[in-house]
Amino acid sequence: MNKEPKFDDFIFNDDNKTMNKTYTQCLLKKNGNMKVAWIPSEFARIGNIIKIKITQAWSDGWKVLNVYSSQTKEKTEAGEKDYRQFEDVLKGS
Repeated sequence: MNKEPKFDDFIFNDDNKTMNKTYTQCLLKKNGNMKVAWIPSEFARIGNIIKIKITQAWSDGWKVLNVYSSQTKEKTEAGEKDYRQFEDVLKGS
């Protein structure tokens, strides 16, 4: 019997297998709010209800509406860093 992975199991697993995991960009919806986020590819299935971390707190009940491209954890983190630097430029920091 295949056990469905739990999000917390994935996030807090620091072995080498985790480093090779991919993330998928998804369109998420909760209570009329929409968000685009990179989530572990195992959970990127249209119709899944997931929880995501927003500003250091977990938020449950996000529905995956659409899935887009996937990439490695390293590329996802590098892109996030670039985006944050771009935000700082726009804010004039």
